Amino acid sequence: MPRRVPGPRRARARPASAKGVPSVRPTALAAPQRKRLRRVLIATDFSRSAKAALERAALLPLNPKASIGLLHVLPEATRIGGREATRAQGRLEEAHRGLLRWLRQAQLPGVRVHPDTACGPPFLEIIRRARGMKAELIVVGRRGRGIARLSLGSTAERVVRKAGIPVLVVGPPPRAPYRLPLLALEAAPESRAIAEMAGRLLPPSATAITVLHAYEVPFEGYAAIGGASEGSIRRGRKAAAERAKAALAESAKTLAESGVEPKVMLRHGDPRLVILETLHRLRSDLVAVGTHGRTGITHFLLGSVAQEVVRSAKSDVLVVRTAGVVVLPPR
Repeated sequence: MPRRVPGPRRARARPASAKGVPSVRPTALAAPQRKRLRRVLIATDFSRSAKAALERAALLPLNPKASIGLLHVLPEATRIGGREATRAQGRLEEAHRGLLRWLRQAQLPGVRVHPDTACGPPFLEIIRRARGMKAELIVVGRRGRGIARLSLGSTAERVVRKAGIPVLVVGPPPRAPYRLPLLALEAAPESRAIAEMAGRLLPPSATAITVLHAYEVPFEGYAAIGGASEGSIRRGRKAAAERAKAALAESAKTLAESGVEPKVMLRHGDPRLVILETLHRLRSDLVAVGTHGRTGITHFLLGSVAQEVVRSAKSDVLVVRTAGVVVLPPR
């Protein structure tokens, strides 16, 4: 009979600084180094979720002279000057006025908003416009209209996978700037870029962020079936945790340099389940994750932590792509 091997325990999340990750505190002069957003694209389909995206964008730490693109994408066969296009233009102007009102309430009257429409596949047009204006962030609502509601809003999902630009997927209507952020990181060099972008979405008043790393031992299940000893599996878990600590130390330093104190947690288990469980327990209003943007059979076999988090999280989700830029097809 195969030996009994301990399964992944639901370890209590704890600060990792006591176990190898240095506790890094921000300096008094660090806060001004946090760069405010200068170029943002908001995609709208005039749904309730899109309205929430507009409200959230106005609460982001924008540069006083930032430029915001406000884009609505029409079906490819829409006739210019036709009834549908005219109606969409009217609704876009209404959304424009609402955004300007929320920006004034946020004391950002100098931010410029550029409303526009485009025709074609929504995710392609959103990405083209974002790249054209060199956007630092794309803001979209989680739920679209019609059949797209059944699968997150496939537009948002495709933008997340293919844009090569950080994407903020907005969930419920916002009440205030982010206060309880959660940063879910992999043990990889790219995590520093994710940490930097997450820090840029926090208001100056935010001085702390929870940094979570959920780790698994590669092929642990196969090792158990093959009769590996309990000791060897425990050593594998310990080695995985040590690698994570080394990678998280750099991300913690990045956050501290932007004036945010990181509270680091390490947990063993399926990253998708651990992130969602921690998000619920902490009642975070933002979770930041990275994605490699895999597609096709690789995406199907390996699954996507970011995709599951975007679909299931109750909070807003920031997704930062850590792989190369996807080449878009010609018009």
